[in-house]
Amino acid sequence: MTTIQDPGPGPDSPPRPGAPAAEARLAEALACLESGLHGEAIQLCKQVMAELPECPEALHVLALTAYELDDPMGAIRLLEHAHAADPGFQEYAEALAAIYVRLGKVSDGLFYAKLASTLAPHPSIRGLLPESLGSKGAAPGSRRAWHRTGRR
Repeated sequence: MTTIQDPGPGPDSPPRPGAPAAEARLAEALACLESGLHGEAIQLCKQVMAELPECPEALHVLALTAYELDDPMGAIRLLEHAHAADPGFQEYAEALAAIYVRLGKVSDGLFYAKLASTLAPHPSIRGLLPESLGSKGAAPGSRRAWHRTGRR
């Protein structure tokens, strides 16, 4: 288990092989996700993971897609996997915190929120959360909008 004192690999981690092509697909997947094109986002993430199995950024996008498709437990599983694979970045912990709190699991949410505050922002998925998971929240049943948190 990663602790606050031991954030693991992060901003100084060596680049993964095949990263430039994967980054382009992930950027496209994020754009699809932000536009509500869930199927396309999933397909692009699958392409990335065919090249880079266990790619935490792809797992993150898949998790946010699962959340958007009203599968919060699936989102948690994917985010926990992404966080375990790449524990040095705040976006995974931040999303876990928000989803756990939405599910009423405040202790788990608080743990991940505290952890997120100690981690570095990710260079390519920096601050990406659906507005309903951000600090402003959204009314149940409202159209989910996307924003990037203020941390840059």
